Amino acid sequence: MPSCFPRITLVGVYLGRLPFYSALFFKSAAANPSIDFLIATDQPPPRFIPANIHFLPLTRESFEALATKKLGRRMSIQCTRKLCDYKPAYGRIFCDHLRRADYWGHIDLDVIWGNIPKFVYPLLADGFQVISADGNRLSGVFTLYRNNDELRELFREIPNFFERMDVPEYRDLDECAFDEVVKNSGVPLTLKAFYTLRYISVQEFHRFVGNDSVYRSIREVIHLSGLTGRRRLPAMWRKGEVWNTLPTDRHDRIRLHNSMLLHLTSAKVKFSVDFRNDLILPASI
Repeated sequence: MPSCFPRITLVGVYLGRLPFYSALFFKSAAANPSIDFLIATDQPPPRFIPANIHFLPLTRESFEALATKKLGRRMSIQCTRKLCDYKPAYGRIFCDHLRRADYWGHIDLDVIWGNIPKFVYPLLADGFQVISADGNRLSGVFTLYRNNDELRELFREIPNFFERMDVPEYRDLDECAFDEVVKNSGVPLTLKAFYTLRYISVQEFHRFVGNDSVYRSIREVIHLSGLTGRRRLPAMWRKGEVWNTLPTDRHDRIRLHNSMLLHLTSAKVKFSVDFRNDLILPASI
């Protein structure tokens, strides 16, 4: 990686059995070699780990011990969902693993990654210190922070932070409470849904896909437009890019999104993954 590029480390914490689609998470993360991924988990790593993905063995007990040490107060988690409330503090909790990073971020593992640098690097060059993959508020799925003392400690400005952390249930601190804190801090912030959009003909799309079987599968879904909606499905992963394919009001046109990420569980719709073709489809068809 050229030294002029900022060094980014994205942190994901996951306790319990990894989801069935995790192989595509790791494959798509590996296609972003200039981005480091720190995966803290109690699960064994894949057999072959790309150089930019680093596994940190972590149990619930060791996470509690680490958080207690770094935050200076006894911390505990009663359910894994509560880990999301800790995300604003990941910069402090995992600071020993972020020393080389210019930026750190929190992520989820129910994601297929596109080309992260293409979307993020221009914003970093513009001077933004917080970047969220949501057009309205901070995103638990992907928010990036400048790795400095102010932003590592800003979580402490969340009203009644430790009292709310003592509550066993998830309290949406990562997206709602911290969103308000960051917006009021004056730190350069951008909220952006990371995708580009174009409309192409069915014939162009057929050539773009380059696989008759995949093309037929996608066309079957987009003709049943009620099965797509918020999920932006069907979707393809191709050579480091995520492509969402959606219907239009014309049968000879397709709406094609090139996205930075695909959040697989953002809505309660079942899906299937064709790992051979890196294709994600609604499971209803």
